[in-house]
Amino acid sequence: MKKLYKLFLGLMVVGTAANAQVVFQSNLSSWNAGLPTDWMGSPSSHTTVLSVTEVPAITYGTSAAQLSVTGSTHKRFSTQSVAVTAGETYEIKMWVQAATGDLRTGYYNVTSGSYGTYNSYFDLSVESAGSLVMLSQTVTVAGTCDSAQFILSLRNTDGVNDIILDSVAISLSAPPVATPYTINQIQFTTTPPYDSPHNLEFVETTGIVTAVQYNGYYLQDGNGPWNGIFVLDFVNVPTIGDEVTVSGNVEEYFNLTEIKKPNSLCCK
Repeated sequence: MKKLYKLFLGLMVVGTAANAQVVFQSNLSSWNAGLPTDWMGSPSSHTTVLSVTEVPAITYGTSAAQLSVTGSTHKRFSTQSVAVTAGETYEIKMWVQAATGDLRTGYYNVTSGSYGTYNSYFDLSVESAGSLVMLSQTVTVAGTCDSAQFILSLRNTDGVNDIILDSVAISLSAPPVATPYTINQIQFTTTPPYDSPHNLEFVETTGIVTAVQYNGYYLQDGNGPWNGIFVLDFVNVPTIGDEVTVSGNVEEYFNLTEIKKPNSLCCK
């Protein structure tokens, strides 16, 4: 008998539920020995490769953190451990200012000693462009996780003003609702450059696993063209013949449409 799975993929959303439970809040104004006291959790990269400097606050509190990672390899800036509810979704709000650089979020599962899936990068030259902005992403912690360190992953800063982190708030958030489509509806287009008509949308689709490889698997829900799609997934390994439902963001990668990075798996 074929197994039926449901996969939930990491994604970026803006907004939080009213009266959401705040689990972490920092205006980067408490420092000791040159480091912010509520940050530099165990996943944080060593300060010789991630430069963390106290600077005057832009808006909140008295201080902010200037974060410098001038190379293309990401470095991690992590909170101290935070108690979380297993399987729940958390919104990470960040008030940042940068002229360039990339920023994304993820989490470290303190309970199991493993990393969760990262979100996609914000391009700060577009999102901030030198002004203070609030950026938001969500992460869903594993069903076995009751303690986490939330991670800001950074790269490609300019080495001048770099990324100024002024404040962060993390709260329990209602998970987003995916729009259901068939694989054909996600894939079919006659308009060059032939990107999915649902590119960057949060979708749900179902198909039969037809092939599995080291970085994901292929789903098919009919015969002929436009009825298959690749799921980028470094965590879950379904079996060929399984029926799988995935929920996540549609993205284009070198002119190929895919659904990216599941971070949990449930069997029905």
